[in-house]
Amino acid sequence: MTQAHRFQSIDIMKGIIILLMLFVNNIFLPDLPPWLSGIEQGNNGWGIAGWVFPAFLFMAGMTIPFAIQKKINDGFTSYDISRQIFGKSIILITIGVMMVNTYRVNPELTGFSGYLWALLLFFAVFLVWNRYPEKENNFFTVTGFRFLGLAILVFLVFKFKSGSFENNGSLVAGWWDLPGLLGWGYLVSAFTFLAFRNSIAGTILFWLLFLALNILWKLNLMDAIDPVRKYLGVITDGHIPFIMLSGHLTGLILKRFSAKESEKIILFILPAGIIMLITGLLLKINYFKEGLYGNPALTMLWIGIYMIIFIMIFWITDIKNKERWFLLFKAAGENAFTTYFASFFFYNLICLFHFPLFFYKQSGNQLVAFAGSALWALLIIWIISFIIRLNISLKI
Repeated sequence: MTQAHRFQSIDIMKGIIILLMLFVNNIFLPDLPPWLSGIEQGNNGWGIAGWVFPAFLFMAGMTIPFAIQKKINDGFTSYDISRQIFGKSIILITIGVMMVNTYRVNPELTGFSGYLWALLLFFAVFLVWNRYPEKENNFFTVTGFRFLGLAILVFLVFKFKSGSFENNGSLVAGWWDLPGLLGWGYLVSAFTFLAFRNSIAGTILFWLLFLALNILWKLNLMDAIDPVRKYLGVITDGHIPFIMLSGHLTGLILKRFSAKESEKIILFILPAGIIMLITGLLLKINYFKEGLYGNPALTMLWIGIYMIIFIMIFWITDIKNKERWFLLFKAAGENAFTTYFASFFFYNLICLFHFPLFFYKQSGNQLVAFAGSALWALLIIWIISFIIRLNISLKI
């Protein structure tokens, strides 16, 4: 984001969402209360887990207009920016595919456990995409680290085996995991900004297109494009691009005004959020009653809530200047990918060495599980604030 449009509320809300993601990622237990559930495809998705992951996509979409505008201001051509968009999308999609397959590792065929495979994956991610200090004398060191990381990734791809000795299996796409879904959504949203720049009207046209695709897909009216859907399903289903473009549009409104024009920002975003919430709720009650992933009604409802919550945080931090209330979340929000991937690195490291930190998962007591998961999320946030000072921060 450019300095002229630096909104503390964006980083703080991202940090809150990251904390909740770390929490729900670690609390999967049988018989969770409804307000914590919401992951399964067939349920109504009213719990934290049902809305926190789309919230991350929404916030990622909000930052896209600022990030690409900065590249334009820095003199990058459309061709240069297009290459960077494709590059970032491919990186995220590839990481997402590899994350999905961490659970499919066959230790006998691969030669080591899934925990070690995942640990090496995230270690390589940090080697390749760390934001190294820009010093002339560290060029060869940095290049060496990045080549080592790429070599590890290539090794993991060729070493990976799943299944049985008769059918040892290789990497599969399937579910893309959060980074992969983000990669596909980023591809659509970033090129939308490159095409329409700051035009809210032009962006709304694309937003409506993907909402329509989402509805048609949910109604099972997209069978004609099944051959394409096999490869581009995340885009043609409309769901993920719709979420990210909703954040994108919110970002365009913020970008149009400065933080000093707070009344205009609130008058645009708050009513839009209320309309989205009410529309989504009515559609959920009357038409799209079941299902979580890809449900356009539930998605609209949650997007409305995201917009309303954002305005609340915006009012506290950017208008009332009370950002110190949220300092715990700010570093995580400013370094969202670092926090997200580091949490998996430390999780697999702990599991690999059988350190009994996650004893609360086996306790059978929901209160213990809740407290343990909350402390784990806070611990990761604290660790991230420390390692950032060591110049460990991803630039994805």
